[in-house]
Amino acid sequence: MKSLYLLLVLLVAACSAAPAPTLPPSPAPSRSAPTVQPPQATPDPRTVWPPTLGDFVPGGARVIYSSEVDTDGDGVNELLVIYQEGRSGRGLVIRREGANGRAYPLGGDKPVELFQDAWTGNTVRDINADGKIEIMVEGIVKGATTTVSVFQWTGKAYATLLSLTGTQGVAIDDAQARGVFDFTALQMLFERSSVIRATHAEWDKGAYAVESDVLFLLGTPDKINYPEEAALAYYIFLDKDQPADMYALLTEPQASQTPQKALEDLSRTLDNVTVSTLALDDEQADSARASLGVVSVEHGTGKAQSAQAVWRLKKENGQWRLAERLN
Repeated sequence: MKSLYLLLVLLVAACSAAPAPTLPPSPAPSRSAPTVQPPQATPDPRTVWPPTLGDFVPGGARVIYSSEVDTDGDGVNELLVIYQEGRSGRGLVIRREGANGRAYPLGGDKPVELFQDAWTGNTVRDINADGKIEIMVEGIVKGATTTVSVFQWTGKAYATLLSLTGTQGVAIDDAQARGVFDFTALQMLFERSSVIRATHAEWDKGAYAVESDVLFLLGTPDKINYPEEAALAYYIFLDKDQPADMYALLTEPQASQTPQKALEDLSRTLDNVTVSTLALDDEQADSARASLGVVSVEHGTGKAQSAQAVWRLKKENGQWRLAERLN
């Protein structure tokens, strides 16, 4: 996953200037995408078609988009409807059931908010090469904050497969050109220190595997001017097997409690150390408290482990240092 992050500098710069690029609505499958051969379903002959949208959309809501499209791969078109009710954009599919049709919200029993400021597009096709049709909806929450939501018909509901929001945009990529989309949502955690959080979703074994990584957008700084920089740099140095640099970030009492050899041993036992979350719980002029979610892989066994680390930090001679681990 880290190889993808090398491209994020250009992506964030683009997203800060304009909303993330969107795919055209409902494109035909690419040549490399698997062709779905659906069984031919028979619509309920009692259903009046097309239905009256006002019978299904909440009163006072504004219909933004509607189109007849096959949303489940059975060879019969349903009616996909996107609408806005107050601040929230939502969607539903009207299926040919009964005399008047039946509406199924996107998201099932927990309808998903698809956007706030604007709807930007739909894609209805197999986007993960699982042989089934998905509905992907893109929208804007506010400014550069964008959302992407993916749904699939289960036989009873249009269940949510994925919902991502990125304050700096959501990138959609078919890296191997085989009709399988990956998603990366970007969030600027600390603009002053250019610390970002990238959340990557990749289709794996029937579900989207979602992982997050907190990174320095411009690389690890030479001078540690902010407490979040010290906390993040410590674990980046651990991942790079640089125990001397880790030790240089420590101050008393932690420096006396943690011999450099202990950090050398720790570096040898862990692989692929990443920070999944980073927050400052408190910040004063010369002290701070930071909380981090840390994910690592045990060397040799390949066993992944997650931990929550809470640090007290101090500012000394204009530089921030890790003074004490609190848990």
